[in-house]
Amino acid sequence: MTITTIDSLLREVWRYEPEILELIFKFLFIPVYEDKEKKYRYIEALPRPGTTSIGYKSFSECENLQLVNIGNSVITINECAFSYCSSLESVTIPNSVTSIDERAFEGCSSLESVTIPNSVTSIDERAFEGCSSLESVTIPNSVTIIDERAFLCCKSLQSVTIPNSITSIESKAFSCCESLQSVTIPNSVTTIGRYAFYSCESLQSVTIPNSVTIINERAFSSCKSLQSVTIPNSVTIIDKGAFQCESLQSVTIPNSVTLIGNYAFSCCKSLQSINLPDSVQTIGEDAFYKCSSLKSIIIPDSVKKIGKWAFNSCIELEEASIPKHLKKQVKKLQVFDDDTNIIVR
Repeated sequence: MTITTIDSLLREVWRYEPEILELIFKFLFIPVYEDKEKKYRYIEALPRPGTTSIGYKSFSECENLQLVNIGNSVITINECAFSYCSSLESVTIPNSVTSIDERAFEGCSSLESVTIPNSVTSIDERAFEGCSSLESVTIPNSVTIIDERAFLCCKSLQSVTIPNSITSIESKAFSCCESLQSVTIPNSVTTIGRYAFYSCESLQSVTIPNSVTIINERAFSSCKSLQSVTIPNSVTIIDKGAFQCESLQSVTIPNSVTLIGNYAFSCCKSLQSINLPDSVQTIGEDAFYKCSSLKSIIIPDSVKKIGKWAFNSCIELEEASIPKHLKKQVKKLQVFDDDTNIIVR
């Protein structure tokens, strides 16, 4: 019988009986020791020819593992294969690998860089979540989806290359990547998921392409350094909490947008002006709540519904122009502060 999967038994042996591990490696791995005392601190694990899969939790929580070189016979790195290998600094993924399964390298807090080969077609959920030392990553053209939480809390990640093959950046894919300064989203992307770039505190600029139609819930919320954003003509919905960014000074909303969701721009305390196009039909609750630098606003005739406290607590807002059909809504729902001068036209 040919053995082609590394069992999670290796993890237990590694943790509790490291000397026995050498015997198991004779069947599946060729161990290469970089210190003579064999303390398993510096190990390069080379899978034997014929090994096609690194199995579920095979090396999970192997806290002393620093180096891994995966052989060319491996096709799949399975779920949690190297999760929480907290000393892992370097990993070589060969061109034979087509899938990096969910949580494969989750919690590898010492991993500084990774090169994903062109053979890989999917980076699954939480694949690199919590790799807090990861500084850069290049995603190849073979990948089409960056799955949910794939790079969540990669706190040292400064740059990421997203290729034209990507069609979807899923929920929380880069959430809490607090060192990420800029990102260019290619024209192939149609979906920016919920919380996709949430709390990327160093993010100063973002390019959203014309292919995107919806900016989902809290996609860029709590990006404290984001100062400006241009929303393309393809976008029809700015979902709730999409841009709760305290440094945001300017935003361009195109004529394609019909809905500005609940608290979409709330607490954007640096936002001084905004032009609402005639395409907007709905402004949600708290949409611009506590935009404390906003001085004036014109609500276009196209708006049929405006939510409670939409412009409330905008302490610098001196004047607001509203269409006649919104007069009752505005008063009933306390859309503006009492001292804001309301001009009904």
